[in-house]
Amino acid sequence: MCSNIIGWARIGHQLEDLFKRLKQYIETESFKNEAIIEGFMKIDYLFNQKHKPRKPWWDDKLDKQVRSHYYQQILAKPTVLGDDFVDENLTEKELYKHTVLELLPFDYAYYKNTGKIVEKQSLILFYYDQKANETKLFTSPVEAFDLPVVS
Repeated sequence: MCSNIIGWARIGHQLEDLFKRLKQYIETESFKNEAIIEGFMKIDYLFNQKHKPRKPWWDDKLDKQVRSHYYQQILAKPTVLGDDFVDENLTEKELYKHTVLELLPFDYAYYKNTGKIVEKQSLILFYYDQKANETKLFTSPVEAFDLPVVS
């Protein structure tokens, strides 16, 4: 398909624009596992940011109340995201200000350990550590939380 026909002749120079176009392409080609592809795109996009993005290129699937409930559980029991996350010792203010929490349609930790995709929802939290100037990723299966799986 010609890029001029769908209005892509002039793509912006922001990373968000590239990801929006890639998502549109994936949707037009009707790939089998669009949700999984989008999950990996989110990981790539979020992990390569130096600061918490203001407005992501995707539609937010977690409403504010559900997201807040997950954050409250993380604050109450930080071990749910592992010992490395506990070591960060984030305050509630830091958690809300410097992190992004997203729902994935696959178990990211399992994928990282085995290279295999298992369609089991997981939460992934990106922490934008301003002191160390790096982005850190933490994940846990949704079932580790006291909230039902949200689709």
